[in-house]
Amino acid sequence: MDGNSVSLDVSLSPSPPSISQILSFPLHNQRDPVPPNAGPSREPARRSDTDPGATHSAKRLRPTGSEPSAGYQRPPPACLQRGGSAMSVDETHDDDFAPRPIVPRTTSSASIESECGESSTCPICFEGWTLSGSHKLASLKCGHLFGRSCIRKWLTQKGSHHGKGGMGRAFCPECKQAATLRDIRVLFARSVTAVDGARVEELQGENKKLGLDLGAARSDAAESQLKLFQMQNEVRKLRDEIDALFKENQWLKTENKNLKLRPAHDESAEPGDPPCLLLRATVPVAAEGCSSRVLAFDPHCPMLYASHSKPSSTEHTMAIVDISNPQRAPTLILPHLHSKEIRGAQVSPNADGTRYLLTASMDQTAALTALSSNGVRTAPKLAARLPLASLGWSCAWDPVDTNLCYVGVATGGVLAFDLRNTAAPLHTWSRVRDGASDDSTDPGYSPIHSIAVIPGASQGSVVVANSLNVYSLPTKPGEPWTQLTEAGEQRSCYSLSYDAGLGCAAASFRRKGGQCTEHDLYEARMDGELDWKLVKRIPVSSPQNKIARSAVFSYMPPASANRRGLFCAVLEASRSVNVWAGEDQWSGEPLALSDVAAPEDIFDVRGWCSGDSVMFASLTNTTVRLYDVR
Repeated sequence: MDGNSVSLDVSLSPSPPSISQILSFPLHNQRDPVPPNAGPSREPARRSDTDPGATHSAKRLRPTGSEPSAGYQRPPPACLQRGGSAMSVDETHDDDFAPRPIVPRTTSSASIESECGESSTCPICFEGWTLSGSHKLASLKCGHLFGRSCIRKWLTQKGSHHGKGGMGRAFCPECKQAATLRDIRVLFARSVTAVDGARVEELQGENKKLGLDLGAARSDAAESQLKLFQMQNEVRKLRDEIDALFKENQWLKTENKNLKLRPAHDESAEPGDPPCLLLRATVPVAAEGCSSRVLAFDPHCPMLYASHSKPSSTEHTMAIVDISNPQRAPTLILPHLHSKEIRGAQVSPNADGTRYLLTASMDQTAALTALSSNGVRTAPKLAARLPLASLGWSCAWDPVDTNLCYVGVATGGVLAFDLRNTAAPLHTWSRVRDGASDDSTDPGYSPIHSIAVIPGASQGSVVVANSLNVYSLPTKPGEPWTQLTEAGEQRSCYSLSYDAGLGCAAASFRRKGGQCTEHDLYEARMDGELDWKLVKRIPVSSPQNKIARSAVFSYMPPASANRRGLFCAVLEASRSVNVWAGEDQWSGEPLALSDVAAPEDIFDVRGWCSGDSVMFASLTNTTVRLYDVR
């Protein structure tokens, strides 16, 4: 049989069957009629077994396989509620099976539980539906559900008691629609559950509304995210502007303070003996949390390079300071030039061709950064990276052959590279004992912290320094190194510099105990072989724990036929720079500086001259101080 959809609509018949017909029909657990004064109550008074009003003694039917228990109570008469309409027996009729609508009750938790119970019971006998047996779930073509045995008996009874010849017209107990035994459809299901269609539609509507609300919320969230991103960009730009203004403000404050402390004769001072040293500007090169350690001047243009490191990251590069316009904020040449701290830097001395910045780093590489081509400055670009196989500590260019450069490493060796083939070193001077006369000439494992190349007519000499001594490298790698400083002295070298115009080298030492430093000035020239002679020793009563570098450089004063030399060294105790001047003879007393103590320790000093402009710079952890020499 074809399955029909279940309908919960209830229609009432105006002519219910008589009570005598119903009493003669045996049903499962047949109920007694409702007393006249019972009203809409679902628990009418039970009829006594000895009630004289009883008109029949038919045996009450009960579910198959069940036995009546002691104190068995008969359920109330037929009462059905569907879709919010309640059905009860009309006492004015003679048929207990005639349902009629009553006044709907207020929904409560008890009524909901009752509805749930009625939705799974047969509306004829009020017994629960079963999935097997004679009382299994069945429906008529109208869709109403009954127990199979009950509806069969109902239709059989109605068809035999009405109409001519005992074949009356049977109908559905719920909706009074005509029905026959052939209209009975057995339903097969694993379980029976009544579903409130109106509630389902209501929930579906709510679900659709919530879906629309969710879509609108997601659209609003995406729009808010876009606005947040735009605002973050604006905040980032404003922060960059604030940082630039803050640096400019700090520079102006420092300049204002220095102007108040300078002597009044600076601009009108005539060139004379001794020279006048004036603080020009203080330039911030590193923000808070960053650091600077190394300086390098460009010999052919007014540019200064300072190392810039972020200790907690891999951003280690060089910052560019424009000497001609120190108010301009420094810029970085490349964001990630090295992955570890830079320990040495120098710009190639050639004026023509491509000019490079050579840097040696603790990341075991040296980098060549192109700065200009044929005298025209270009955007900095990494040209080559030189493999060192050890930590880089220092570097220098050959002043004669500008294709050669030298790099000192932490293992005590020196590597020579040719720019025409940077894949491997051209020469390597390693720490060897072969040919050494005794252990005192062995350079040891101390890192090479300084390199100076002394030019000669045919071939120059490479002079290097570590913490033990100052050495001259042999012409051929593998031969012994020549020690240039006195052996057996209780001091260690921490800096070496050289000026080719003056033919002077300067080496700085600290005595054992660290409370005194000494600066030795040497005459260093190549005349077939290296001529190295001590000309001046300057003792300074100041500790040296920061290993700050010193520098010697020279310039040609106006209206003078002789070059003048300046030697600059850091006085760690007062955080200042001492400067000594000399031509043929070096003065024993430092020159007076119109300067104030630096707020931080000083790590490097470098000199520069180009034409009539002469200056030197000192580097602290975050700033560069520029001094004019007049």
